[in-house]
Amino acid sequence: MTNIVVKKGNLAINNSPGVRLEAKSLGSTLCVCVQDQVSVCAGMAVIVLPRLPSSDDPRDFKGMALDAAGGLAMLFHRFLGKGSKKEDLKVWLVGAARFIEEPVDIGLGAQIYTAAKTILAGNGVTIHGEHVGGPHNRSVRMVVGVDGIDVTLPGSMEVNL
Repeated sequence: MTNIVVKKGNLAINNSPGVRLEAKSLGSTLCVCVQDQVSVCAGMAVIVLPRLPSSDDPRDFKGMALDAAGGLAMLFHRFLGKGSKKEDLKVWLVGAARFIEEPVDIGLGAQIYTAAKTILAGNGVTIHGEHVGGPHNRSVRMVVGVDGIDVTLPGSMEVNL
């Protein structure tokens, strides 16, 4: 089985049945996992910032999923480019951990999560499931052509969504 590791700030999409996509040790980053069982396609983007700093030129980060708006736009455009329809997509959110005591609204994970949820809702995309927040450093994997995702928590505990 081919395994594709999606690193922080990157994305991957694949339509070869049996290929496994995996994002490890997410921390406060947010992994947006998407599956289309009709066109047999799966992908994920690991988002590291709620938005790019205003001083940065977005062209400097071409092809990267650094921020919520840019990462989600690239991920969904690639799905649509492979023939997927929005109504066939299942979306899961994983990560956005909170490791230190801080007000919820200023935590990086919470900001990324809020930005992604707002963008998805604004585009009429339904979130199928999520495993976010708390002090858990998660990893996530999905297999092209297999419905659902597997989230691994510390201590090798697994949650199937």
